[in-house]
Amino acid sequence: MNRTLEAVSFTTFVDKHRRDPLLGFRFRSEAQRQLFRHAHHAECYWRSGNSGGKTAGGAALGICLARGIEMLDGEPVPKLGVPNTGWVMTQSYKQQVDASQKAYLSWLGKWPHDVSYVAGKGKGYIETIYVSTSLCKHETGKSCETCSRIVFHCEESESSVGGRIDWAHADEPPAETVWREVRARRQAGKPFVRFITATPLDASRWGWLQDDFSGALVYASRHVTGSREMVGSPLNGRAEIRSSIYDNAALSSDDVQAFLVDFKGDPFLNARVRGDYVDASGSCPFDVTVLDRWQSRCKDGKMDRVIVQTQIDRPDGRVVVPVQVEGETWWPAEPNEKYLLIADPSSGIKARGHDPAGLAVFARRQPRLVARYNGFLAPHGLGNLASILAQRYNRALVDVDMGGGYGGPFLTGLGRYGNINHDTDPDKPGFVNQRLGFRITAANRGELIGAIQQALTEDSIIVLSNDVLFTLKNIVLAQRPGGGSRYQARAGRHDEDMTLLGRALYLLYTRPLKLKQRGLGDRIRKELGIRSPQPRAPQLRWA
Repeated sequence: MNRTLEAVSFTTFVDKHRRDPLLGFRFRSEAQRQLFRHAHHAECYWRSGNSGGKTAGGAALGICLARGIEMLDGEPVPKLGVPNTGWVMTQSYKQQVDASQKAYLSWLGKWPHDVSYVAGKGKGYIETIYVSTSLCKHETGKSCETCSRIVFHCEESESSVGGRIDWAHADEPPAETVWREVRARRQAGKPFVRFITATPLDASRWGWLQDDFSGALVYASRHVTGSREMVGSPLNGRAEIRSSIYDNAALSSDDVQAFLVDFKGDPFLNARVRGDYVDASGSCPFDVTVLDRWQSRCKDGKMDRVIVQTQIDRPDGRVVVPVQVEGETWWPAEPNEKYLLIADPSSGIKARGHDPAGLAVFARRQPRLVARYNGFLAPHGLGNLASILAQRYNRALVDVDMGGGYGGPFLTGLGRYGNINHDTDPDKPGFVNQRLGFRITAANRGELIGAIQQALTEDSIIVLSNDVLFTLKNIVLAQRPGGGSRYQARAGRHDEDMTLLGRALYLLYTRPLKLKQRGLGDRIRKELGIRSPQPRAPQLRWA
């Protein structure tokens, strides 16, 4: 064959695979194959670690069902007939876009299909994919009565679902009520394929799955069992498949190692690696032995009384009145030091269900907590207090939590004080907003936790407040009512001290001063009998 013919042949090969990516499909793990094998006669639950190939395998099965493909990589595909309707269930729109619909579209390639989007959310959030079948008389992908439908259902959506379906795929553990509704959508007298692909991270979601699929293990890899593969039989129409990150042939050893480094110390590591059921509720993210050591050197600060101006509401209107507040001071301002003041305002209402306000001043050259206020001061008054303390501490940089609606009154109380931190907030790639202060979100809350963990490891900050350390000891992983989990204070306690310390450390690590810390730091540590801080490894610097 001459080179021209070879080139034409290669081009034809590439075009074929672009049009139909499933032509080149090969099972990347035995677990993927087992999903296809058992989906014929049982409801399947594939439990795996992150990056175990479960979403890709589930999406490949869904596309096969929609198109009516009978065989994939030597494995028979459940027969449904075409056209058919399938549901893809996700927990959030983010998960749908980043994982589920991305996997489905990748296996479709340029195979004829049409897409409709969720009303009011713009392009990006798919509602339905119309997939061309052998009954379609067109090659353009235009939706028609002979197209199969893949309908995405997100639990964040408020729209109701209805109708009968032929198959369903839940990517990550669905809410029990949602999946029970899916089971009720069977069409009488017709096969009904159902499968769940999940990493069990949230105990409130996987608890019912553990019960439903108890005793139904049909396959577990040697990386899960620790010795050899386990093969069993379905039970009560259920089949459970287990695999780990090590079973995905698409991942190199370097990929796996990088994954383990990224999640070192994660309480859900065993779930992320092997798909184990891990209930980390109640666990503290901080090393309690280190906190005990820090507490052993705590001492009371000097009580400092300050008169501040704050707003209060009276029957005749809102007025500004002077009030006396009391804070704790460990070190006065020093001429050559630079300071950082972090504030977490609240409503100021001292009642059940309301959090106190918090304010803390930190030295930056030799990182240490120098002053602290915690109490039920209204946001305007907290701003006034921040102005007084910031000027006292060499015009400290003020950084305030702007969430909750209390940031505005705080800034009013701050008055003309102008040294305020501007936080960079990336909205989307290529667009960055600069906003006053900061906002605690689910995404950046982990940054604060991580910064405190780093400080505990390195012993890189001095905290003499027993109250602050007591707060850290009482931070636990808690399940949220709407699903998911997060680190927060135990019931009846508050976490503003964690927010203040974590934010200060995050800024100190991301915006280090180009100043020598020798001298002042050594002197203070010697006075307190504290060993010198551990050197910070370059790879641990926060980017």
